[in-house]
Amino acid sequence: MTSEKKQLILDSFNRSETLKFYKAELLVVDTDYISIKIPKMEMMTRKAGMFNGAMIASLVDVSSGYAAVSHYEEDCYMVTVELKSII
Repeated sequence: MTSEKKQLILDSFNRSETLKFYKAELLVVDTDYISIKIPKMEMMTRKAGMFNGAMIASLVDVSSGYAAVSHYEEDCYMVTVELKSII
């Protein structure tokens, strides 16, 4: 991944109001791989203390989008079409 592409992802991450609200931290930015960390806050959890599924789905959406963007050399934009859970 070029340094320009990495900077594009970092800048986008830092502009996200949702990620600011989650107090998210971008740990790793690499081709096809993104690692995001968030603190566990009471508003994000269920009664049993585990993360609410909405939080997990949101972070999956964000991290997979950035990972997909990192795969391409040129600038691009990704949109999530479907998130599915199979039991």
